[in-house]
Amino acid sequence: MSTGVVRGEYGIADAYKNKLLDISPWMNDNNANVVKFAHQYTKLLEDMIESEVKRVNERVALEKHKFGVDE
Repeated sequence: MSTGVVRGEYGIADAYKNKLLDISPWMNDNNANVVKFAHQYTKLLEDMIESEVKRVNERVALEKHKFGVDE
């Protein structure tokens, strides 16, 4: 899944969110197969966003702990 260039800790998650916006018109397509695919792809992207945000949050917490930085 190509996202192009991403920046920042949440860059991948943001790229996936942009993909969600890109495919939103597919939800209203006249072809039932396109709509079905859009729902499946949306679920996949939402799961990937959740996983990526969790991974980044854990990495940030670990780095803060490692370097003794309090929030």
